Amino acid sequence: MACVQSVHGVYLIRFLLGLAEAGFYPGIIFLIGTWYTKRELGKRLALVTICGSFGSGLSGVVQAVMLKTLDGTFGISGWRWMFMFDASVTLLLAVLGYHYLPDYPHNTAWLNQSESDLAVHRMGIDNTKEGKRVTASKRIEKIKSLLKNKYLYPFVISWASIHLSLGAAHVLGIVAKKIGFDAVAANLLTTPDTIITMIFGLLNGFMSDRYNTRVWCIVIPATFGLIGMCSLAAFVQPFWILYVAFLVMHAGLGSLTSTIMTWASETISTNSEVRAMAIAIMNTSSSLMYTWSPLVLWPVTDAPYYHKGFTVASLLIILFICSMLSVHYMQKKDGLQKRANSNDFSDQQEMIAPLLHETQAEYNDEEQSNGLLSANDADTNKILKK
Repeated sequence: MACVQSVHGVYLIRFLLGLAEAGFYPGIIFLIGTWYTKRELGKRLALVTICGSFGSGLSGVVQAVMLKTLDGTFGISGWRWMFMFDASVTLLLAVLGYHYLPDYPHNTAWLNQSESDLAVHRMGIDNTKEGKRVTASKRIEKIKSLLKNKYLYPFVISWASIHLSLGAAHVLGIVAKKIGFDAVAANLLTTPDTIITMIFGLLNGFMSDRYNTRVWCIVIPATFGLIGMCSLAAFVQPFWILYVAFLVMHAGLGSLTSTIMTWASETISTNSEVRAMAIAIMNTSSSLMYTWSPLVLWPVTDAPYYHKGFTVASLLIILFICSMLSVHYMQKKDGLQKRANSNDFSDQQEMIAPLLHETQAEYNDEEQSNGLLSANDADTNKILKK
């Protein structure tokens, strides 16, 4: 990007860049899910999400500093320096990641055998199956099993709808400028919004692990997000009330994304390949939403009211909550069914137990009789020999 000379070059390099980084987020979610148990996964994914938000916020500061201090140095524009800096950091992380990012628990090179065995035991992994080459027919079977999985579709719908709704968070600066704030003040207003969302995201991840629940750590923040979004749709005034509505909306919706992915990783499949495909499908669904939603829901011409965008986003949050509750209902139903099957098996055992006891008693009596007969036969033989 630092070397492009035309807009067509920007399009081409940007396409290749997107192609290269497309697997990063689902890949890191899959990798973390491979190493941490259900009681640990929520807070870890929350930390990853917070680091992403922190990086996005920090990048704005870095860009501003580099554009102001390096513009024109050695005859190179500031934005080109910015891309060179990004490339150098990315290259460094790629080298470190290649050497230190783990593979599966059973085959990570820098673990000794006892550490590898401990990691495998913690996760309950059958390491005789992991890492084996899968034939095309087996892979097709796994794809079919994923597509038949009833949990996949509500998770895809919820992931797409929540990211469509989160588009509202990106228009805060535009709304502030349209109302009358200058560019600097408008940009500064987005900083508390990001910080508050990061804090609530971390707390929500820890709470979902601490209390061993996912659904309520999703539905309750989403409800607050819905309240904030409805306030934005009504465009409440004065501005400080509108600003609070932005904060509540973004903190509510932004704090639950890691918990959604945690729940999906736990629920959809225990098979690593199926889980990886499910995460990729969810991530693709949200990426597809970003291709059209800024033009349809959040065009600059609708600022500052964005009535259509905020209204549609409110409806999407309702759809999201319904999708998550449907997953909870299906899990609860499956749990009741398993318990019912277990109780049926126990009842059958209780019914069969007396019969088994009676049969065992008859068998013991028969064995005892045979023993007596054998003893009598032995006595008779002794008498005849005399």
